[in-house]
Amino acid sequence: AIPSHGGLISEYKPGTAAKSIFFPQRNRIISGLSDLVLVIEARQRSGTFITVDQALEQGKEVYALPGRICDRLSDGCNDLIRQGAGIATSPEDLLTGLYEIRGKKAARKESTSSPLKNKENDSTGDRKRTEQRILSLTESEQTVFSLLEPTLQSVSILMEKMNLKQNAMTLTELMTHLVHLTLKGLAEQEGSTFRKK
Repeated sequence: AIPSHGGLISEYKPGTAAKSIFFPQRNRIISGLSDLVLVIEARQRSGTFITVDQALEQGKEVYALPGRICDRLSDGCNDLIRQGAGIATSPEDLLTGLYEIRGKKAARKESTSSPLKNKENDSTGDRKRTEQRILSLTESEQTVFSLLEPTLQSVSILMEKMNLKQNAMTLTELMTHLVHLTLKGLAEQEGSTFRKK
């Protein structure tokens, strides 16, 4: 079973020898399975750019780790940033990127999954679903949900409010809970700001 023994995804038959010419096909699968792609090191002319092109064709966000201008292994990363790739200087940068991606997916799912109904019945149903979602939240998620307001707030403001509550929660934990609230349809995200939905 996959949970206990893992799985293998390939375009080639079992026993096929590993060759560099197969790397683009392998990396296309990797980028396809990823939420976003982060380039750590890359020379000016690097096979990494094949993966980056594939990721962009698949609609994936691309981030790069900036490096010293005298380091040849950073030339490719710095070029990607010049061309508009996201800058990754901390795990929080990637978490914010993931949060935006998942928030957009949740918004698309919400907008396409609801059939047209009588407005009054639809409003009542929405309220009931919202109440059920709130009741299903964990204690930590309820704490974060209580910080949200109808108006947009930045992550730093939410973190300050969390500290005022004397609640020990890291930035990573806060953003994880915000992702869960967005996926549950209880929060809405615009850029790096959030509000109660």
